[in-house]
Amino acid sequence: WLTEHRQIPDKDQSTYTVSGHDYLDLHWLFQVMVYGVFQLTGYPGISLFFCLLSLGLSLLLLLRNQYFGVSPPVSGILLLTGFLVIDPRLAPRPEMFSFLFMVAVWFILDIYLQKGKNYLFLLPLILLIWCNIHSLFILGLVIIFAFLISKLLHERKPDLRFMVWAGLSLGVCLINPYGIKGFLFPLELLTRFDPQNIYNQHIKEFMPFFSQPLF
Repeated sequence: WLTEHRQIPDKDQSTYTVSGHDYLDLHWLFQVMVYGVFQLTGYPGISLFFCLLSLGLSLLLLLRNQYFGVSPPVSGILLLTGFLVIDPRLAPRPEMFSFLFMVAVWFILDIYLQKGKNYLFLLPLILLIWCNIHSLFILGLVIIFAFLISKLLHERKPDLRFMVWAGLSLGVCLINPYGIKGFLFPLELLTRFDPQNIYNQHIKEFMPFFSQPLF
């Protein structure tokens, strides 16, 4: 529908009981991307695409550990443990990109704070793409501002360069099809962690980790 109509929906077209209600599709870029892969290669191509994304996530984590002197055996154990935990989420879903972007943001900030190398200009670019792929882009902002506050408390003086790139990263998140509504949408998702909420009762990603049926 996105590619045929060349527009982003703002009304629910898929749920019969609430047809016509306001609808925010912050995953639109992910959906177009996956549909493009499907058009070129079919379902096998989608499987291969997400296999490569998983391998890319492993590689990025390994490179980050290696950069900071973590031994390969320790990295191997940590990666295996981590991937066993998130295995149910390694699927053709937009959070694959959130995993990748989170690690990338962490890596960039670690390099800046611990090694003094400045790749902060990449942060707004990552957030611009992220906020149009998955609603968990808010975690990227949480990470950035947690690092910023930590640096401020540690050094007792503001880092103006860091503050500028953090502010730009915040600002670009408004560049989505829904503007401020899209930016605030992750706050609406927080309500779905309420045990009385129907999403919490029936959708796995809103259930507490230890309450998962296959834990």
